[in-house]
Amino acid sequence: MKKLALSILALAVAAPALATAGDTTVSYNTAVASDYLWRGTSQTNSKAAISAGADLTAGTLYAGTWLSNVDFGSANIEADLYAGWKPSVGPLTFDLGVATANYPNATGANFVEYKTGVSAVVAKDVALSLTNYYNTDTYNYTEVGVSAPLFGAKVGPFALSGSAAYGKTIGIKNATDDFANWKAAVTGTTENGIALEVGYTDTDIKKAEAATSYWALNGKYDDVKGRAYIALKKSY
Repeated sequence: MKKLALSILALAVAAPALATAGDTTVSYNTAVASDYLWRGTSQTNSKAAISAGADLTAGTLYAGTWLSNVDFGSANIEADLYAGWKPSVGPLTFDLGVATANYPNATGANFVEYKTGVSAVVAKDVALSLTNYYNTDTYNYTEVGVSAPLFGAKVGPFALSGSAAYGKTIGIKNATDDFANWKAAVTGTTENGIALEVGYTDTDIKKAEAATSYWALNGKYDDVKGRAYIALKKSY
């Protein structure tokens, strides 16, 4: 499966060379957040996070990379690579991809996820999504999400929108890897790509349960509790 993941990544990265210049776009993003929260838990031991990424699209193909500081076990940097295909059929947009999370100082925590998703924009610009992330060795994670603009609501230059998501992880080999997480947020976005997000996230996993889970063995559940967060983002 790792060879398959690398093959998909290589295909998506090479695809833009086959596309015309008009079909290929590159974008960048940076962010500063009060915490790096992943599926309800802190990846920075409740400390601030700084991240940056780049995305390349060629028609319906995409590839990208994203980096952030982390703080668990011996890991202090996370470097992600991802790629995929996003075809549309009528009002539905599908997302088939693969992602690798890499920790240079803690390679035992590295993992690969295979992604299948579908999303649609329904009445009044409400966006709905259903996404599944599959790790062949450890877990299957499914998330449902909804987002919508708060029509007419603005704070200064920020146009407001709301979002919410609920996810469920099922351990493939160990029931202690099972848990649910959820998040709700309000985001203000300006016309020049600045976004300010304020939200709250939590999980039903308990420290006693986490002590024997895959995640704890990789140091990811050193700090388990619900928390509010704030993040300032910029897209280029």
